Amino acid sequence: MPALNQAEFEDIFRRDWMEMWPLMAEAQRLRERHFGRQVSFCVITNAKSGLCSEDLF
Repeated sequence: MPALNQAEFEDIFRRDWMEMWPLMAEAQRLRERHFGRQVSFCVITNAKSGLCSEDLF
């Protein structure tokens, strides 16, 4: 999925709040169609302990 260019980004943030609702509804519809209703989070709670499974350094 392509990222927004600068002009598209500025256009979105110049809009009135009420104009954003249809855009947000469409974004949610697309997200749910492609990824479902689940949301996942990743949190690094203590990177210095050495217990992290990722190589951070």
